[in-house]
Amino acid sequence: MLDFDELKKKLPTSFTSFTELRRRGAVYVDKTDFVYRLAYDAKPLILTRPRRFGKSTLLSTIEELFLHGLEPYDGHDSFFKGLSIEKKWQDHGNYAVLHLDFYNLNSLCDTVDQLENTLRWYLSDFCRKHQLTLPEGIPDLNIYLDQMLEQLPSA
Repeated sequence: MLDFDELKKKLPTSFTSFTELRRRGAVYVDKTDFVYRLAYDAKPLILTRPRRFGKSTLLSTIEELFLHGLEPYDGHDSFFKGLSIEKKWQDHGNYAVLHLDFYNLNSLCDTVDQLENTLRWYLSDFCRKHQLTLPEGIPDLNIYLDQMLEQLPSA
């Protein structure tokens, strides 16, 4: 049985990354059953929850699942080992994940033009990393994103 001081050390208070929670052996409430259901539900989804209510950890969990799946990598077991999704997840693919953190984007940008340019930079960087080729000077970000998504391999 853990005493209170031991338990306090395992409570995540300064980080929200799923992989860090699992790597450090921190307390993690297994929500991967819900992640599984979200992954197979093809409808668009908007996550609206109060501050400090687990949105970042949930998105970090989904990101880890699609980037690395259930396979061990970089010398460690899957971070999903022992969680509910381990028995259900049959997909063995790894996917390109575009992670846009609008909290950080907001802190970098003071104007709509700065936001648009920063978004364009993130999208361009993603394209470079995944060997996607898009023509220069696409004025509309929606068109840019559509053309980018068309080039990604489909599941």
